[in-house]
Amino acid sequence: GSCLKDCVPGPFGCAIVPPPVALYDSINICCSIGQPWVDSLYCNSRSVDSYTNGWVVDYKTETCAKDCEPGSEPPCLVPEHKDFFAKIFSNSQECCETHLGWIDLDTCIAHSERTSPSGGSNKYFADYASGSCLKDC
Repeated sequence: GSCLKDCVPGPFGCAIVPPPVALYDSINICCSIGQPWVDSLYCNSRSVDSYTNGWVVDYKTETCAKDCEPGSEPPCLVPEHKDFFAKIFSNSQECCETHLGWIDLDTCIAHSERTSPSGGSNKYFADYASGSCLKDC
């Protein structure tokens, strides 16, 4: 899910290249040509031991979470995002619209960004466990 530089081992991002491996002039080219199945934002950020600060879907919680240092902000995905196939979006709205379309957009954004008003949306949602609809309050 990342690209390393062919150099003397030591600083982060360097490793002796095992032959026969293609070499690229930059991380960007390495990610786009050498690992086209990996989300380019993910590959570029992880290649320099960083995060994208973009938004990725978390189907487990049915929200979108930031790809950032776990624990640095409430909307960061915990544990950290390691699915290098997952598309990373520039904002929570794009993520919610693309991957969580069955959830009310405003509700998805609010829950993803942890900005839900304490009183809830006063809208209704399907509670599959009870077979009823409940009010978000």
